[in-house]
Amino acid sequence: MKLLRPIHEYSGEITAYRHAFLQSGEQPHGSSSLQNFDSLDEWFEKVSKQELGENLQGNRVPSSQFLSFENGELIGFVNIRHR
Repeated sequence: MKLLRPIHEYSGEITAYRHAFLQSGEQPHGSSSLQNFDSLDEWFEKVSKQELGENLQGNRVPSSQFLSFENGELIGFVNIRHR
């Protein structure tokens, strides 16, 4: 398993993963609310700011977002809180 930063190169995999969760009625936990974003550009911006601690809601702390890949397939998301 590899943890990789979310970059535009993985947009296709991220979009397919999001779609699968929306179709099943599930939420992709650990994905920084990916299900709430119609635009991946906005989600990428959110996770970038989140890591810097910018524009956080009152109950949130800075965190780093990662994609979890195994054998070249996106299998999940990991969000690591800094505090």
